Amino acid sequence: MNSFALFKIVHVLPIEEEFAPPRLSNAEIQSIRSILSQPFTAFAKGSQSFVFLSEDGKYILKFNKFYSKFDSSWLQSLPLFGWFDRGLQDSINNESEVLKRSFRSYLVAYQYFRDETGMIYHHLQKSSSLHQKLLLIDKQGHRFNLEADDYAFIIQKRGESTYQMLGRLMENKEPEKASYYLEEILRFSSKRLQKGIEDWDFKIKHNLGFIDGVAAQIDLGSLILNKEGLSLEQAQEELKKGADELRAWLVVKYPALVPAWDASLEKVLLNVSSL
Repeated sequence: MNSFALFKIVHVLPIEEEFAPPRLSNAEIQSIRSILSQPFTAFAKGSQSFVFLSEDGKYILKFNKFYSKFDSSWLQSLPLFGWFDRGLQDSINNESEVLKRSFRSYLVAYQYFRDETGMIYHHLQKSSSLHQKLLLIDKQGHRFNLEADDYAFIIQKRGESTYQMLGRLMENKEPEKASYYLEEILRFSSKRLQKGIEDWDFKIKHNLGFIDGVAAQIDLGSLILNKEGLSLEQAQEELKKGADELRAWLVVKYPALVPAWDASLEKVLLNVSSL
C-alpha cells in the first residue's frame, strides 16, 4: 500500500446524492481545471490517502487508498460467490461504510470548515463535468494519465503539519516562536469544537498544522459534525486528549517547550469553558 499504483485509487464510488460534487459556476470550474492542468508529483502518504503536490507548490491532491479483493463486481458475479462465508459480504459492507465515513468527513470540512482546512474542491463521485486530464508522477518518476471525472479526490491548499513546523523552528533555535504557534494550534482546536466539529482521530502532531501561516486542519479524514453542539465536558475531554498526546511527545523530543505548552492549555481551556 505504500507504493502508488492506479488500481489502489480505483473504487466503486458511492452513488448517494450527498456525495455529489459541488455545483460550480463556469468561472469556478475553469479555476478548478486550471489547478488540475498542472502535473502533480507524489508528495506524501498517510494511512488513508496518497498525496500529490502541484507543480507550483500551492495545492495538493488527495486520493483515498483502496486495495481490496472485495472491490470487484466480477468477483461478486461469480456463480460460487453465494457459497462464500457470510463474513465476506460483511467485509464488503464494512469497506463501503468506512469509505462513506471518510467521505462524509470531507463534506464536513467543505461545508462547515472550508477556510480552516484550505479545502478547495471535493470530487467524491464519478462525474461528466470536469473534462480534465490529470497527470500524476510517482516517486520513481512513473507518469499516470487519467480522467479526473473518473476518480475520487479532494483539492486542498498545501499546508505544514505541526510536526514539520516544530522541527523547522527548533532547528532554527526559535523556541519562543514554536511555543507561540503551539498555542495557536490549541486556539484553533477550541474554535473547531465551538463549531460542534469533532475529530475522532485527534492527533495534533500530524493532523493539524498551518496553511499560509495560519493554524489549520491538515488531515480531513476524521471529522464529524455534531449538529446538537458539544457539551462543555465533551469539548474539554477532546481538547485534553489531543493535548496530552502531544505533550507526551514533547517531553521526549522538545522538553523545553513543555512548560509553555501546559500554560497554553490551561489558558485555552478557560476559553472552552465559555462554550
